Amino acid sequence: RDYMEANKQAAREKGYVETLLGRRVWLPDIASPHGGLRSNAERAAIKAPLQGSNADVIKLAMVQLGRLRSSSYSEPSSRLLREAKAQLLMQVHDELVFEAPVEEVEMLKAELPKLMGGVADLSVPLAVEVGSGANWEEAH
Repeated sequence: RDYMEANKQAAREKGYVETLLGRRVWLPDIASPHGGLRSNAERAAIKAPLQGSNADVIKLAMVQLGRLRSSSYSEPSSRLLREAKAQLLMQVHDELVFEAPVEEVEMLKAELPKLMGGVADLSVPLAVEVGSGANWEEAH
């Protein structure tokens, strides 16, 4: 409750809220006299920093993966990911979907959480789960 009230108050004072990486989400209706518009902006003031920070972290993971795949890092795990045949197909909310040869699945399950879990310096550990299957449904 304290978090929610603090975010709404900060949005009223500044007109925006920020994600973990400082990206601003402007909320022009936060001071609207129209109750419905104001309520929507207040909900956004609560949700946007969380959802936006989630988006920031997944983008950092994709950037880190891209850098790794195109550079010459010498760490053994970096080499494994760099030389993998796996391909990033798409991002769906807080998930990255890869297509990979069966023989790379166990390596990816071991190495991707290390890479993705270390992209943001947070006060709590960043949990990364990996699922696999012949299709997206099986991977969940």
